[in-house]
Amino acid sequence: MTVHFTVTDGIASILLDAPARRNALGFETLASIVKAVRSAELAHAHVIVISATGPVFSAGADFNDLTGTSADIEYDAAVWSATSALRRTHVPVIAAVHGPCLGAAVDLVVSADVVMATTAARFEVPAVRLGILYNPEALAVMRSRLTGAMMRQLMLGISVTAADAATGGMVARVVEPDQLSDVLGQAARQLCNSQRGALGATKELLNQLDAGPVHLDQWTPLRRLLLDTPERHQAIAERQRPTPA
Repeated sequence: MTVHFTVTDGIASILLDAPARRNALGFETLASIVKAVRSAELAHAHVIVISATGPVFSAGADFNDLTGTSADIEYDAAVWSATSALRRTHVPVIAAVHGPCLGAAVDLVVSADVVMATTAARFEVPAVRLGILYNPEALAVMRSRLTGAMMRQLMLGISVTAADAATGGMVARVVEPDQLSDVLGQAARQLCNSQRGALGATKELLNQLDAGPVHLDQWTPLRRLLLDTPERHQAIAERQRPTPA
């Protein structure tokens, strides 16, 4: 099995676990990611964490699933399904990248809400060296989330360090390898302490802002609804202190 899914204390884990194949993303693996995202939603998870075993986060496309012909458009569709699932879910997604992240795996990581990487991570999309014009829909999403300079480096096949990826808007935080687990756990627990409705609404608004102009007044009814929830009332009451006499 190349993908392991678990839920513990509100934290859903999607673990790429095929280190011998450098956690390549084949059709089965991509479909498993889509299924895992849905399972996280059904389990009412507060956060989804994507990570991997072995020295490589993911080598990208599984070349055993490619033909070298125009039929590989089907693979693009499979990648799009997985990345769309990560973007569209109301559950925040954290990607933890501890090593090389290549090709379609970069696409996957860019679709996360928060990316944490170690100093050993690097990012590269070798599509042009393989005669591929990357999926234009995927490029549009990446361009909405990355700087122009970062986008051009990646899509022209230039390897990018974790530090450069942070500068280019892909990585939120760069840590030493032995710090990743603790930093990741802290972020996941903080999300678990947030109210699910507010988390989902905030993620959706951020996605819309990435995509282009937003009619902000359309969000007012939802903001009012969230302000009046019993959960929010309780959260505020718990933080109130007696007024000094």
